[in-house]
Amino acid sequence: VHSLTERYDAGEEVNLLDNGGNINFKMSEWTMFERYVEYRQQVQQEIMFSEINFISEKLGYAGTVDRIVNINGKTYLIDIKTSNTIYDYYWLQLAAYNELIKEAYQSEHVVDHVAVLWLNAKTRTAGKNGAIQGAGWQLIIRENSERENDLKLFNATKLLWEAQNSDMKPRIKTYSLTHKL
Repeated sequence: VHSLTERYDAGEEVNLLDNGGNINFKMSEWTMFERYVEYRQQVQQEIMFSEINFISEKLGYAGTVDRIVNINGKTYLIDIKTSNTIYDYYWLQLAAYNELIKEAYQSEHVVDHVAVLWLNAKTRTAGKNGAIQGAGWQLIIRENSERENDLKLFNATKLLWEAQNSDMKPRIKTYSLTHKL
């Protein structure tokens, strides 16, 4: 689904069928992609970055940020999710990404809001009272008051992981770039 949304945002025409008339994607993937299209049609935004990698030796981690967008003059860090539920650790992931962004841009304030775009939401209608949602999708914006705690929890989790995996080394693999029978 991420690849479909990235291609769509890049202006590419994304087709369900290939040139031979065969279905290119699982219907569950296409359903979530169509929810993304509806979200994009409903929510006017400027995409600043899409699927961008951040790496920090100083912080000791890296990540791929799905979207950084501008909506009504505010900058949103958005993670696209297709799971059956919203897990608490998503907010820790976004807190970590926000730190990567702040380091990369050497600024304490780059992102105004963090949010999850949930493409498998149980919503049936457009939202009320300013909610940003449609049938099957929802933009869930994290309260800014919770973001500091999310970062504390991420750092505690990272510290625990490092303690449990202190002897772990990266696997170095090599792969052939092509194969032919």
